[in-house]
Amino acid sequence: MHRDIGALADRLVALRFEQDPLEAAMLGLDENSPGLGDASREANDRFIRAYRGIAVTAEALAGQLNEGDEYLDERDILTLDVIRHSAPAVADELAARLVELTVSGFQNSPVVSLVSVLPQLPLDTPSRRGAYLERLAALPRALQQLGERHLEGIAGGRFPTHRGVSNAISFLDQVTSDPDVSGLRRSGGGDEFLAAQDRLLRGPVIGALHQYRALLDEKILEYGRDDEHAGLCALAHGDELYRTMARVSTSTLRTPEDLHQTGLAIIEQLRADYLLIGGRLWGLDDVSAIQDRLRHDPALRYESGDEMLAMAIETVR
Repeated sequence: MHRDIGALADRLVALRFEQDPLEAAMLGLDENSPGLGDASREANDRFIRAYRGIAVTAEALAGQLNEGDEYLDERDILTLDVIRHSAPAVADELAARLVELTVSGFQNSPVVSLVSVLPQLPLDTPSRRGAYLERLAALPRALQQLGERHLEGIAGGRFPTHRGVSNAISFLDQVTSDPDVSGLRRSGGGDEFLAAQDRLLRGPVIGALHQYRALLDEKILEYGRDDEHAGLCALAHGDELYRTMARVSTSTLRTPEDLHQTGLAIIEQLRADYLLIGGRLWGLDDVSAIQDRLRHDPALRYESGDEMLAMAIETVR
């Protein structure tokens, strides 16, 4: 790989892992990345500047290489294109400050993601167990920072949805009432590890979860947008935010309206496909009847987990 392109790619990945060390650990690429990342506004702005700095460097490098006569293979070209898209895209996503309004009971919520991902980390070595305890110890700070960001969002008119906040509160109730704290209490690892884990969970971790839940209930819920105003467009400057996220998510300049119409066109094509296949298989000429059979015909369902597994094995042979 071209030396300058490779160095810039390494710089981008290192910044990403600094921003989200838990991602690095989950990927098994940098398990020693400490903590859970910094969710503060100050860190957010610092990362924006860093990503935009990489984007500027990538564009300058692309211009330099286009004017020169150095040979670039396909991997060089693709890597540089990925950097040129990814760096400004992440910066734009951070600048959208979605963390301030993303409160729900789903994985897109930062808190749900933390609680769901942490139990997946392996604990088969002393260093991994030590890193897990460090991450548990960092959880209260992360929850405090997220709460502060939500309040900043409220102050700036970036409100979460009422349904999302209600679901997040229900999720936290489930977590704190579960003896295993939704998997945060891990088994194995030896008595010393289990004792240290229990001290963290019983003390600061459960306490922080209760405090975050109280914040949602007492200071955030009342500002939640109703179901008729759940989309980004209901926010101040929401149309611009929607266009930004469409660009970030698709790496194209297609507008949300264009993407929506494309989706509708695909649905219509699928209806035609349903009619073609459903008519050939079952002699049906009504999409609703075909969909009803797909959903409810017992003959189209597996009877057991063993049957599902056998089919999967046979398919990949």
